[in-house]
Amino acid sequence: MPNGENTTMRLREQEINILQALLRKGPALPVEVAVRTFSFPEDIAEPLGALEQQGYVERQKLRKGEMFVLTKKGHERALGT
Repeated sequence: MPNGENTTMRLREQEINILQALLRKGPALPVEVAVRTFSFPEDIAEPLGALEQQGYVERQKLRKGEMFVLTKKGHERALGT
């Protein structure tokens, strides 16, 4: 890998867009994340899962569905720190 980068440190553009959308507007349902990032809902499922596995977002269960929230790590990453 270039410059010895760890794959968990490298985020795809879609993942960065999701983090920034959650930073700007706050927690969201998956469909809201899709709207905020100009994506189809089926196109954000994988990036949201990857962000959750890396500790950048948390999934909060609701009565009907789930909401995604930035973690402290995700907030810092969205800010570029």
